[in-house]
Amino acid sequence: MPESSADGRGEPPLVLISREMRKRAYQYFRLDRDESRVTYPKWQLFKLMEIAGLCNIHPNDAEESLRFLSYFYYRDVPGFKALWNQLREYDMLKLRKMYLAALESIITVIDEYGYLPETTDIAVDLTNIMWYGRHSNQKNENGEPPDRDEIPHEDQPIGAEGVNEKAGSAYAFLIASVSLANVEIPVTLAA
Repeated sequence: MPESSADGRGEPPLVLISREMRKRAYQYFRLDRDESRVTYPKWQLFKLMEIAGLCNIHPNDAEESLRFLSYFYYRDVPGFKALWNQLREYDMLKLRKMYLAALESIITVIDEYGYLPETTDIAVDLTNIMWYGRHSNQKNENGEPPDRDEIPHEDQPIGAEGVNEKAGSAYAFLIASVSLANVEIPVTLAA
C-alpha cells in the first residue's frame, strides 16, 4: 500500500490516487438541479458520504466531522438532509446506474495504479442498519406493522424495508456488499 507521508517530492501516491478516484467518480452523479435549488455544490453533498464511509459512521455524524475541515470554518456545512432531499426524487434504478458507473471508474483507477490483483478472494456481507423513523412503531387495525404500500410515500425513506422487530424498530436498510479480500487497498465491488 502506498505510504501517506510526503518527503518534499510532491504529493504522496495515496493522495494522488484518492483525488483521481473522486474526480472520476463525481462526474457520474448527475443531480439535475436547477439554479434555484443549488445551495451546496455536489462535492460538498457527497463529502458527507465520503466521511461516513471512511469512518464507518452515520452521515448525520459525518456532518459534525465536516465542521472540522478548514474549508468549512466560516461556511455553512451541508447536512445529510440536503443530500437526502436531492436523492429521494430519483428513481432507484437511475441512482443505482450512477453508483455502478462511479464504482467502475474507481476500480479502473485502482487498476491503473497497479493495486488490483489478477486474482483474489471475494467477501460477501449482508447487513441490516436499523431505521428508527416515524412509521417504525405504527400498527394497522390488526395490530401488525403496516404493509409498505399502506405507508405514505413521504414517510418512507429510500431503501428501508420491513424486518423482524429489533431494538424498537421493524424497518432497516438492507445492504449487501461484495468486496475484494486480501488486497492492499480495500475495494467494495458492489453494494
